[in-house]
Amino acid sequence: MRMQLKLTSKERLVLYGLARYPGFSDIDLASNIGVDRSTIFKSKRKFRDWKLIKLLNVPSGEAVGAEILTSVFVKYSPTAPFEVRKGSPSYQNWIDYPNCVQHIATDTDSVSTFFSKSLTDFRVNFDPIIDEYYRNDFVEAIHYFHYPFQVSGYSADAALAVNGLFELTRDDLPEQIIPPRPALGKTLVSPRRTS
Repeated sequence: MRMQLKLTSKERLVLYGLARYPGFSDIDLASNIGVDRSTIFKSKRKFRDWKLIKLLNVPSGEAVGAEILTSVFVKYSPTAPFEVRKGSPSYQNWIDYPNCVQHIATDTDSVSTFFSKSLTDFRVNFDPIIDEYYRNDFVEAIHYFHYPFQVSGYSADAALAVNGLFELTRDDLPEQIIPPRPALGKTLVSPRRTS
């Protein structure tokens, strides 16, 4: 079943280009997909109105000297609702920590994002804050996810979907597509080497 979008052939190319080259300026995008800049500008406005695309301002960690992005997910003890935690000095240290670029908290959970120069830099600065949370019996569980900027990349799945959806038969599709990882819980066994 095909999605029925009333797009011109040039608008389809613009949608493909936005998916395939997300960081490109309109000038670079125009030269890569063969559409003039005014069509790109008009198409982007139309796509935003239709909620087909969203423009997102994301800070560049590498531009500020960070090498790693860390997401911290915390599940709090039932005896430590937000009102109790927010009165602690460790909460203020967490919020005031200059590398914390985002923090959202409820009575039961929180999610934070940090930019750091290294894993060591993150640990040296964040461990004392979370240690104080543990001493206050605030934390039930905590999970850290570290993403080095150097090895992080953009997924090209959107470009493939647009290309297939509109049968564009583009020749500039990504060469290497990273396959999805196996589901958690399955044990992967490597074949034994024989000499």
